[in-house]
Amino acid sequence: MTVLRRSAPTAHGLPAVLGMLLVATLTACATASDPGDSGGQGLPGTQDASCSGERPLVLSPDGRWLVYESEEGDPFAPVFVFVDVKHMLRRTAGLTIDAAKLAQEGRGPVLRGCWSRDSAVAYLSGHGVWFAADVRQNDLKLVPVKQPDCTTGDPGALEPQNQVRRRSATRVEIENGAGRVLAEHEAQGVAADRIDARFLARSPDRPFLSYVVTEYRGSFTAPTAGYVVQLSPTGRPPKLLGAPVFGAPIWGGDGELYACTARSDPSLPRIMRWSVRSW
Repeated sequence: MTVLRRSAPTAHGLPAVLGMLLVATLTACATASDPGDSGGQGLPGTQDASCSGERPLVLSPDGRWLVYESEEGDPFAPVFVFVDVKHMLRRTAGLTIDAAKLAQEGRGPVLRGCWSRDSAVAYLSGHGVWFAADVRQNDLKLVPVKQPDCTTGDPGALEPQNQVRRRSATRVEIENGAGRVLAEHEAQGVAADRIDARFLARSPDRPFLSYVVTEYRGSFTAPTAGYVVQLSPTGRPPKLLGAPVFGAPIWGGDGELYACTARSDPSLPRIMRWSVRSW
C-alpha cells in the first residue's frame, strides 16, 4: 500500500506557507457571505468585471448606465462595458483607430471620469487625453477628445457628512454629523491587528449610508465586507451586503445600490444590485 505524505516545507517555501497560514487565520472568524444571500440581484453578463481599483464602477447621473472594465481587455487594449440597468442590456465600447493607438502607447482610457448633464456621453480620462462614448450611437466607441464637456460626476461618489471614529486599532464607529453612532465594528479575525471603514456614501434621497469594512494583519487583508445602515434613528444594526466587496459601492436612484463582488460560483455575475428602500 502506498502512503502519501506531505513533505516538509523547505526554507525557500516557508515564507509562502506562513503567509498562507496567516491569511487563513486572519479570515477564520472574519465575515464571509455570498451577496446573493442578502437579496442582491446579479446583473446578467457581468462575470467578466475586473473589479479592480478603488472605484470599479461608474454610474450615469440618471442612474441608467453602469460602466465597468472587462477582464477581456488589458492596459494596452482596454475593454469597457456599458450596462443599461433599466432594460438589462449589455454593450461593449470599442476603441476608434486613434484611441487604440493611444492605448498602445500606454495613454488609453481608465475607469475615471464624468458624464454629460443629460447622461448621454461618458468621458473617461487617460494620460493627458480624454475619451468620449456617446450611448445614443448604435456603434458605441471611445473617441479621443481634448476636453470633457461635462458638469457632474457619478451620483454615488459624493461623500456624506458622516465620519469614522476609531476607538482602538481593532474597533471603529460610524457617526453622523451630530455625533450619533450609526454602527460599530470590531475585528473578528483572530489574528487581525487593525480594522478600517472606508467609502462612506449616502444614497441620493439620504435615508441610507453604505460603506465597506476591512480587517488587516500587517499587509494581509481579510475579505472586505459591504454594509448599509439607515440614517434615521431606528436603532437597527447595519445590514451585511456580502464579502468580499471590491472597491466602493455606488448608489443609483430609488434606493438601489451596486457593488463589485466575489461569488461562491465564478459563473455567476460579479456586479450585484440591491433594492434597499424596503429594508
